[in-house]
Amino acid sequence: MIRKIPNPMFNFGLFSLTEGSYRRILKYMFWLLIPILLWWSLRDLSLAEVSINLRMVGLEAILILIAFNVLIFGLFSLRWWLILRAQGYKLSFISVISYRLSGFGVTYFTPGPQFGGEPLQVYLLNQREGIDTSAAAASVTVDKLLELLANFTFLLVGVVVLVFGGFLVGMISAGLIVFPFILLVLPAIYLIALWKRKFPISSIVRKLEERFPNHARLHRIHNTLLETEKLVSKFCRENTLALLAATILSYGTWILVVFEFSLMLRYLGVSLSLAQV
Repeated sequence: MIRKIPNPMFNFGLFSLTEGSYRRILKYMFWLLIPILLWWSLRDLSLAEVSINLRMVGLEAILILIAFNVLIFGLFSLRWWLILRAQGYKLSFISVISYRLSGFGVTYFTPGPQFGGEPLQVYLLNQREGIDTSAAAASVTVDKLLELLANFTFLLVGVVVLVFGGFLVGMISAGLIVFPFILLVLPAIYLIALWKRKFPISSIVRKLEERFPNHARLHRIHNTLLETEKLVSKFCRENTLALLAATILSYGTWILVVFEFSLMLRYLGVSLSLAQV
């Protein structure tokens, strides 16, 4: 019996790599990258100062703050879990938390605070749970749109408080409201467009596909995006209660974040008004 030898994916003379060994090397490189990234993100941190502050706060306060963080992250994951349940996918809540935490970890190390880990979330749903890529992307899209709406609402409220609370004396403060307002309007308009069966992003890619007809990858991207936007549109129209519950969770989470921040400051001996917080 002749055993078939896998074709090498890369051939470097005497040294060749199969697809399996290439994937393993990438996996090991990823894990080796983690301590480097941790060092880079914590390189300016003074452990002595952290130790002094932790002793000042006390063990009980630290445990309370950890509990609040666990609760807040659980609510982030609960929103995505509700969206997946409404789509008909009965995943365990622990699995959803682990996938959300993985995506959050990637987002932490990528430029910008809003995006980065979403492709990993889609990948994990597809590979671990067998969910179609378009359906997985649709769940992540709805979750991200609601998150952006809540984040930019908080940003707008914060700027309004700064402007009308007199915290920006001497600055052209009124104009600052425009920027977060635009940020808030963009995801809202996109969500409304999808609700009305309009598919903006896939339409843009379709025009690119028409301009560059020889690019097969553009065709695949367009089909995936169109299917994803159709699923998001269907979700918004057919799962109103789930969408409302997920929206309430988004804004409720921000209220808890503000309360947790206020509590943390009090434990550190800083007393502020609600506007200051």
